[in-house]
Amino acid sequence: MFNEKPKTYQDLIRKKKCCELTKYYNIPEEIMNKIYNFLFEDSNNMIVLTTINNTLVFNKANESDTANYESVVLVPKNQNIHYQIDRITIKNDKLDIIPHYNPSTYHSSSSGSSSNNNNNNNNNNNNNNN
Repeated sequence: MFNEKPKTYQDLIRKKKCCELTKYYNIPEEIMNKIYNFLFEDSNNMIVLTTINNTLVFNKANESDTANYESVVLVPKNQNIHYQIDRITIKNDKLDIIPHYNPSTYHSSSSGSSSNNNNNNNNNNNNNNN
């Protein structure tokens, strides 16, 4: 179905979301078809791609048991993608690309100079009054 011309606007959007994955991963045609068809089956089905282990997981909408989930390991186009993106999630109504969070190494501190200036000003005022 993925290789067919989209018949509806929803089909076009679904196809575009699937193609978004190809920016980051080398995905065989059979897997692309599987992703598209999986999303087409149920509007609540979800695809989750975790970049730390390059695993694409098919999450069925009405399945609560994780043993029923299917996964596929993909080959990234950039071996360091996990430094840029943590996860990609696709549903029929959304596409989320979660960027990798790098905690800042910059630390700011206050030196208390404001209170020192106030103390100096108070001392100067006291000296001027005498």
